[in-house]
Amino acid sequence: MVPSDSVSLGIPECLVALVRSLRRDGFSVATETHDEEAFGNYQAVLENRTLRVRIVRDRSIWLLQIGGDGLGDSWFGAGAWRECLEGTEMPVGPSIADGDCEYVEENWRRMVDALQTELVEATGACLHARQRERSRVDRARLRWERENAQRKSRDER
Repeated sequence: MVPSDSVSLGIPECLVALVRSLRRDGFSVATETHDEEAFGNYQAVLENRTLRVRIVRDRSIWLLQIGGDGLGDSWFGAGAWRECLEGTEMPVGPSIADGDCEYVEENWRRMVDALQTELVEATGACLHARQRERSRVDRARLRWERENAQRKSRDER
């Protein structure tokens, strides 16, 4: 996976390092697509028996998402996983936050453990709740930024 043209694709170094580490730990590449005509969008999914790690570039924004057995088709950011596993709030942002790659690299085994049959329902509920809250906060931040930019534009006229 780590394509030879990872530099030309602009894949952040932390993602390249994460992919190499996950591959060493037995993850395989399930899918990898790159569409230069669609804003250069890129997606790769690595998986083991229980966990799936998805790397996405959507219009130049890089995302790191984790899904797995018992979670259906849902994907969750590393921040939501960290909040559920650690019980701490993480900053909300539109892309990969500082430390996300390293967190997944160091804690993917804990994520697998959290998806065991007796824990998967509680894990899924926590992840869905955290992701909803993170989306709400992110929408509010984006709305504030848009309104602030409009205010500045009016003031400059």
